[in-house]
Amino acid sequence: MFRKHRIDSFCTPRPEIGQNSGAHRLVRSFFQPPDRLHRLHQKPRTYQACAAPPSRPPVIRARWAAPRRHDAALPTRPTSPTSITATNTSTTTTTSSPVHAPTTGLCGLPGVLSPPLLRDYWDLAVRPRLDALLRATSREPPGPGFLGLMDRLLAELRSAAAVARHTAGRHVSPAWRQAASEVAAACKKYETFVFQAADDELLSKLGLTAQRLAAQLRALEPAEGPERPEGDTAAVAVPAASAAEGSDRAGQQQQQQRQQAAAVSSLRAQLRLCGLLQRSLLRGGAGLGGEEDDELSWLYAVRTAPSGTQERLSRLLVAEREAAAAVGAAVATGPGPPLALPLGELRRALRWRRRCGGGSAEGAADRGRQAGQDDESGDGDDGSDEDDGGDAALERDPVLGPMLAAAAAAGVPPAVGLPLTPAGLRALLRRHPCAAVRRAAYEAGLLPRLAAALRRLGALAAVRREVAGLQGYSSFSELSYNRAGLAVSDAGAVLGILQALAEALAPAAEAELRQLREAMRDDEEGEEEEEEGRRRAAAASDGRVCDSSTNSSCGGDGGVGFDGPSGLAGGGTPGGGAIMVSELAPWDLDYAQGLMMRRRRLPPEPSELEPYMHLDAVLYGLSEVLYDLMRVRLEVSAPEPSREELEPGEGPPPPELWDPRVVRLTVWSERRLAGVVYLDPGTGYGTRQLRFPAGSTAASTSAPAGEAPAAAAAGADQGASRAEGGDSVSGGGGGGDGGFGGARPESTPAVAVGLQWDWRGGCAANPSALHELLHEMGHALHLILSSGPRQHGDNPAAATAATATAGVRGQTLMHWGGLQLPLDLLEVPSSLMQTLAYDPAVLERICRRRRRSQVTAAAAAAGAAEEDGEEEVMPGALCERLAAYLAAEHCGAVATLHKVFASLVDQLLHSDEGAGGQMGADVGRLWQAVRQAYGITPQSAVTLKELAALPAVAHHQATFHAYLVGLMAASALRRAHPPDLHLRATPHPPQQPPPQPPPAGSSPPAWAEVRALVFEAGGCDDPSELLARMLAPPPAAAATVAGAAAVTQGRGLLRGGATLEDIAPVVATLAELVWGLVGEGAVEEQEVEAVRR
Repeated sequence: MFRKHRIDSFCTPRPEIGQNSGAHRLVRSFFQPPDRLHRLHQKPRTYQACAAPPSRPPVIRARWAAPRRHDAALPTRPTSPTSITATNTSTTTTTSSPVHAPTTGLCGLPGVLSPPLLRDYWDLAVRPRLDALLRATSREPPGPGFLGLMDRLLAELRSAAAVARHTAGRHVSPAWRQAASEVAAACKKYETFVFQAADDELLSKLGLTAQRLAAQLRALEPAEGPERPEGDTAAVAVPAASAAEGSDRAGQQQQQQRQQAAAVSSLRAQLRLCGLLQRSLLRGGAGLGGEEDDELSWLYAVRTAPSGTQERLSRLLVAEREAAAAVGAAVATGPGPPLALPLGELRRALRWRRRCGGGSAEGAADRGRQAGQDDESGDGDDGSDEDDGGDAALERDPVLGPMLAAAAAAGVPPAVGLPLTPAGLRALLRRHPCAAVRRAAYEAGLLPRLAAALRRLGALAAVRREVAGLQGYSSFSELSYNRAGLAVSDAGAVLGILQALAEALAPAAEAELRQLREAMRDDEEGEEEEEEGRRRAAAASDGRVCDSSTNSSCGGDGGVGFDGPSGLAGGGTPGGGAIMVSELAPWDLDYAQGLMMRRRRLPPEPSELEPYMHLDAVLYGLSEVLYDLMRVRLEVSAPEPSREELEPGEGPPPPELWDPRVVRLTVWSERRLAGVVYLDPGTGYGTRQLRFPAGSTAASTSAPAGEAPAAAAAGADQGASRAEGGDSVSGGGGGGDGGFGGARPESTPAVAVGLQWDWRGGCAANPSALHELLHEMGHALHLILSSGPRQHGDNPAAATAATATAGVRGQTLMHWGGLQLPLDLLEVPSSLMQTLAYDPAVLERICRRRRRSQVTAAAAAAGAAEEDGEEEVMPGALCERLAAYLAAEHCGAVATLHKVFASLVDQLLHSDEGAGGQMGADVGRLWQAVRQAYGITPQSAVTLKELAALPAVAHHQATFHAYLVGLMAASALRRAHPPDLHLRATPHPPQQPPPQPPPAGSSPPAWAEVRALVFEAGGCDDPSELLARMLAPPPAAAATVAGAAAVTQGRGLLRGGATLEDIAPVVATLAELVWGLVGEGAVEEQEVEAVRR
């Protein structure tokens, strides 16, 4: 049994882990230089565990070499089975009092204040811990202790590698990037060694552990039932027994049943942990194969493939990656040379508009086609005067003029024409009023991109079918579902959900399309009136009379009749659509949507949003909303005024940050430091986790007496301390930290969020920036809250996870974190958070005028009365417009049906039907068939959003529908748990201390169940059962929804009185669809099985 040591004994070699053995010294002397051996093992120094931490560790002259072999290959003394707590204690520093660390450094690492210190931190702190953990893991026999050590080893390695890789790619300093690259390379080498050790020993131990746990589970499960007959027999055999004795026996039986149920749950959780660890090892130890998850999937596929096929499978996986990238390239650039629209065609389109009038969109486009025929026959651009006039018209055009000027400034020759870049194509189709110009852009820019992308998608599907067949699967969908572990893991069930979703959204989509058509008709009538007035004015000046009722044009050729839908560029025929037959031309849908937005004054002007869209104020308002919803608080580290206006890479960043514009958020949960979020504006890399805590035992009221006394005591005394304030080492008997409610800053989770919008100067006057912030913060909060100790009273699954290993309560495991969930569940927290942007009442709480970073706590205390008057929220009308725009763009019926259409194509392309027939090869036929059945405009070939979705469809490997599943679950949760938010009369002062726990007997927050079910969900939960609980309605769904609507209408927060149901009716539609599929009432076992099937 490993012994516990004090700090003074920790600073000397430990005999129990073999550091002073002769064989150990022999191996070390072979793999290490003599001076390094003397430094690290004759006089070892730990970086943060010594009683008096040095301000800077000694400089190591020797570079780190490849990982050496460990004592796992040497004869070791036999050890008895050990629980995770006892084993982990032997490899961590233990002390009864907290010891503060040096100044917080890079990404929260204590004392890492310079690039040399980053190398020293790896050499003196991380590498020794990894060595000790690997030795202990090799010595530990199969059992719960082995599982805990394996999880902690992988977490330690992954945390070091994640920080190093992120710093190497994102730091503004070349010296930091160089040092981080060296540490990342060292982590890669160490991971390779762990990978080799897994093949030799670790995987076999995991297999033995799984076998033993399964045997114990089989022995316990049959014993759950026979207890009751024995009790009944005893009751019959002793009829004279007293009522007290019967009550005692019943109580004992109930206690035994509870103990058995707890044991069964613990064994099942341990078996699940075995599976997750095995998957991590098969993916390459700590999962450091690359930045993208695709590389991990390739490695996993190659290692699990049948023998003799690995080389061929590797080639196919490379071909798959290239084919997926080719789809994105086709959407971006087209089939080959850059696409451009000839200037002559643009001149003809504008001239025919002037000569023939505005007219209907279809008629104008048809007359533009006739103009092209006239040009081919020699008519049209004959005289230089007309060319000069056409060039002048191009320059005066409000849309074409700036685009042509930008092209000329970029050096594009006039002979090339107008480049049809994705941004330029979007501007023409959404903003240009001339239907002939839109048609020309549609045919020259959108259709070639679609044809090229569908060809590349067909090639990608062919490669994926071969990959699936090589691994023994009938279709790529089956392979992808099995590999990703999706909650809905059956292709037939997915198709059924998508079809039901399309049918449920059809009425709302029809209503939206009617509104678009009315907007187009009004625009055409207004354009005709303006053109008629111009013609009459021109005729009057020339002494002529023009009657539009008898002649559609004044001079030139007569009007050309409209030849019907058969001439549309989409190639489809009207009718046959399951949703509706739209009168909009293929190139009119995007323009009609933009027109509708402009008529509704959407989006709001940047000048209107700018006062209420400062990042610090938005984060402060979001913090208040989160605290009222689920007792989570965000504390913003106040940026320096000189740093706020810096461009990316300008000026030296603080030691903790990699860029001066990064904003640090501390996340507090009740009185516990939950983690840290780093907001990185203008980078766009999404959400990534940098630290993975594991092995620490959090202070909890549910922990048994004596398990973590020091952590509990210190947590009660220092729960309000800051993350920058210090660090403390493991306390008591559980390896936890007492300085921050049971967690050190470096052992708490950290998440980096790369936002696409740059929030220049701390402000982003664009609605999409707010939507992105809420979406990514949902991911960040999920990763942080799921990586820490659970609230056992609210989450039964979390309680099961806390007792996953024998003798441990509340232990943090990396593989219990949220990253272990499949994609369809990972998108639920982010989708739920973004629904807050569709609620005007929530926006009124979030968007405020006051800039919190410029107000210090002292100034707030001195002038509280004056500053309270400066607290100005966004006006109600502006909140409604902002919510309406975001809901229409991201959660409208038409926008959602675009995703449904792309998901259906994705599923059919990779299903058994697509693999067996010709649909997989001829993706164009499949695309058109799905459009005829479920498309918004069946006669149209493609829309801008549908084309933009193709690269994501290719990337997600038959799992693009996961975003829709997440949106459906979020809608059901948002409908069942409406937030009850009220404006505060007196705002909290800035930079306030962490919130205190609510008083005893107070009502739980509105999202207490949502927090436990969604934001704290992780690898300990079964995906299918978790999704079933999310989709299940409350016992009285109708009454709850009606009551929520009444509460919302009675708040009086907004003058307009608009609610979420008014702004985003699709949320209610999705919730009702989900409840209709799952059924009312609690989740029964058969419902869980139905969702799993």
